[in-house]
Amino acid sequence: MAPNEPSFVVIRVPSGVIGSTENVFLYSCPESSPIRLKMAHSVAKDVAKTEITKLGVAFTRTVEVTDVADADDYLKPEVAATGVAEVMHKKPSRPGRGGKRVVKKFVPTEII
Repeated sequence: MAPNEPSFVVIRVPSGVIGSTENVFLYSCPESSPIRLKMAHSVAKDVAKTEITKLGVAFTRTVEVTDVADADDYLKPEVAATGVAEVMHKKPSRPGRGGKRVVKKFVPTEII
């Protein structure tokens, strides 16, 4: 596997439960790879994952990285969350101050 080519990797990593493992589908697409290879591999990602699943490999996670060195951070076992996720965003307010301004439509009148 060349370091500047996109690739698909199936990795078995330890899971959050002691003594068990999980299968992770890793898609590596370095920024330095040619654009044609990036496009071809991104289109073929779902097909490759489906074909591997047909062989009996069940994936618990799918990870996409641009640098193989970053893969270690994403492959750490996930610990189950104990709380409910908090929404950290809200609908943006409209620009300006005050209430909405209604523009009256110009209606031409007859000239006498």
